[in-house]
Amino acid sequence: MHILMVVPGWPQDSFWDVLYYKFPPLAMAQLAGSTPSRHRLSYVDESLAPVDFSLEPDLVAITVMPPLAPRGYETADRFRATG
Repeated sequence: MHILMVVPGWPQDSFWDVLYYKFPPLAMAQLAGSTPSRHRLSYVDESLAPVDFSLEPDLVAITVMPPLAPRGYETADRFRATG
């Protein structure tokens, strides 16, 4: 099974977007580290790299904080639209 874990990026020009130091979401990193090795795992933090929407994962896990929810919903919608 291919699992894609996504941490949405902060909205551009927001207070958090302009900070050099970003706080990594440790819950998603913990889940990634706890995933059995028999699964193929991809991990994307949009603060560091864009999401590749051409991937065809079996499962997409998205974590959000309230200000990131709109981007999380957008990401989910794009993957949901591809099946």
